Amino acid sequence: MFADNSDKNIISYIKQGLNDKAIELLYNKVFAKVKSYLLKNGCTIEDSKDLFHDAILSLVTYVKTKEGEEIKNAESFIMQVVKNLWINKLKSKQYTTTRELINQDIAETDNSEETQFKTLTLIKLMDSLGEKCKEILLFFNYENFKMEEIAKLMDLKNADAAKAQHYRCKQKLMLLINSNKELKNTLLT
Repeated sequence: MFADNSDKNIISYIKQGLNDKAIELLYNKVFAKVKSYLLKNGCTIEDSKDLFHDAILSLVTYVKTKEGEEIKNAESFIMQVVKNLWINKLKSKQYTTTRELINQDIAETDNSEETQFKTLTLIKLMDSLGEKCKEILLFFNYENFKMEEIAKLMDLKNADAAKAQHYRCKQKLMLLINSNKELKNTLLT
C-alpha cells in the first residue's frame, strides 16, 4: 500500500478533480525542497511560492491533458518545472540585473575613477565579444556562479561545456586586451 502522500495518490487525486487534496500533499512533500533550492539560487520567498504554484498548475494541466502519459514522480516533475521557471525568470532579468550589480559593485568596492574606468572599459570589451560570451564571463567572474548554474542558464549541455565556453571567451577577451598595448597597460596594471 502506498503512503498517503505517494506520487500515485497525488496523480490520482488530480485525475479525480481533488486538486485541493493533491496540492496539500504536494506542499507537504515538495515545497520545503523547492524553497530551499530557490533561496540558495537567489530567489525571494514570495517568488518561490509563486514559482511553486506555477509548477503545481503545470502538473495539474499535464495530468489532465496527457491521459496516456503517466507521471511516475510528481516531486521530480515539480522540481524540474520550478528550475526551468527560475532559469527563465533569471534570463529575462539578467541583462539589467547584471548591469546594475556591476555598477553597484563599482560604487561599493572602489570609488576611484581609475577602477571605474577599468571596469567600464572591460565591460565594453565584453560587449564586443557577443552576448553569450559576455554573459558567461559576467556570470562566472562577477556573480560567482558555478559552471553547473551557467550551463543551465545558457542552455549548455553540462558544466564541462560551460567551462570550455568560458575558456574560449576568456581567451578572446585576452586577445583583445593584448592586441592593444595602451589598453593592456591600462587594464593589467
